[in-house]
Amino acid sequence: MTTPDIPVPSVRIRRMPWLRVLLDRFGIALALIVLMTILAILSPEFFLSRANLTNVARQSAVLALLALGQFLVILTAGIDLSVGAVMALSMILMALSTHSMYDWYAGYYAQSASASLPEPQSALILTTISVIAIAIGMVTGLGVGLINGWGTTKLRLPHPFIMTLGMLNIARGATDLISGGAPITGLPKQVRVFGAGNIELFQMADGEWFSIPMAPVIVIATYLIFWFFLTQSRLGKHIYAVGGSPQASLYAGVNVNKVLNTVYMLCGGTAAIAALLLAGRTNSGYPKAGVGIELDAIAAVIIGGASFFGGRGTVIGTFIGVLIMGFLRNGLNLLNVSVFWQEVAIGAIIIAAAYVDVLRRRAANME
Repeated sequence: MTTPDIPVPSVRIRRMPWLRVLLDRFGIALALIVLMTILAILSPEFFLSRANLTNVARQSAVLALLALGQFLVILTAGIDLSVGAVMALSMILMALSTHSMYDWYAGYYAQSASASLPEPQSALILTTISVIAIAIGMVTGLGVGLINGWGTTKLRLPHPFIMTLGMLNIARGATDLISGGAPITGLPKQVRVFGAGNIELFQMADGEWFSIPMAPVIVIATYLIFWFFLTQSRLGKHIYAVGGSPQASLYAGVNVNKVLNTVYMLCGGTAAIAALLLAGRTNSGYPKAGVGIELDAIAAVIIGGASFFGGRGTVIGTFIGVLIMGFLRNGLNLLNVSVFWQEVAIGAIIIAAAYVDVLRRRAANME
């Protein structure tokens, strides 16, 4: 006697969508908290000290601005390899224009007054010179970024990698030609204040002023502006749309070329702001500034949860990615870990972050 086949009910594994949503939204923040906790345990005397945190904030300011511009580009499924070179070019032009204008003014004053070369002139003159020099640096960054956008859209190159790689070499070569390969030192305090100055908040009981560095304040303000731009403006939403599907955006009436030109121009603009902060912190413009930093900027964006496929990521996530890289390098330095092992650790984190993005997309496609 044969027994009839009894259908076995399929057991569906119950998923926990709330857990995935939680990790998707706050996973990178939890990773930062875990990292800081581990480093605080391993280096309790130095890691959480005010001096060390201030140092990390100053050092991470440049990378934060470059990563912010890189984030906009990656949102459109692109990449910008020229940000470090654009920063160096803007630095050199700011420093050189500052010296040139001051030398011209000092020479003109000496001739007109029939006097010897005077001491540094009034604050008004130096402020005017500094404003013009900063404007030259900003125009340089925005202009080079716009050229990257035009090259990507008008020349119809296969990928922005080619255009920005070429611009990397052009900007580096132009920087060396303009500077003669030598740093230009000595900047007025009106320029240095942005990268090395402090904001005094209140006077403490011992008579000293409690102050915070100006550079991270500029970074936070810039991030807030870009957050509002991406989440509240029409163009910001178009950037996400182009990253999700350029063809669908084109059919929907979005001017894709305009969006890409704007994105690359803003990326160059953030590189120019980074140049201002770095020039202020180092009191110079030097042609080898930012060599290889474009890779760190890309790494911070990917660690922060953005996708190489475009259309995914947040400004806050990018900021946290920068903090993770900054605290990781700082913590490993405090623990006397070799620089070579630091590079290994950063590389492993980049691969892990990219793989998480692949898994996330695979899970979304299966639903």
